[in-house]
Amino acid sequence: MVKFLPLLMVSVIVAVNLTGAIFVDWLSALQSLKPWQLLLGISVVLILNLVRFILWIWTHKRFPISKSYPLTAVFFPIIAVISTQMETSLTPAQWVGVVLITAGVFWISYFVPNAPDAEVSST
Repeated sequence: MVKFLPLLMVSVIVAVNLTGAIFVDWLSALQSLKPWQLLLGISVVLILNLVRFILWIWTHKRFPISKSYPLTAVFFPIIAVISTQMETSLTPAQWVGVVLITAGVFWISYFVPNAPDAEVSST
């Protein structure tokens, strides 16, 4: 589980980011928007981005950036799944790319060790 903790954290960060993007998309699709709805929408997006920022700080404090940042590629398989739910088709070549990216993310998170001097202290 410890080896997958950076992947889990980055996945949560990406999910928070996608939630904000989906919320903005939904908000922009509304025909008429009252000022209080706009203010509420902006507030929700700002709070989501603040949460994402805090999670990044926590993640980078505990794991080397050389390990945690490449894991943001987990974004691609998540987008592929969301795309299929929104009735957007992906070509077979795109699915192959998603599989290769996903395999790379798991390879980095599980098989690539941290350099001894690259460990970030938790203090």
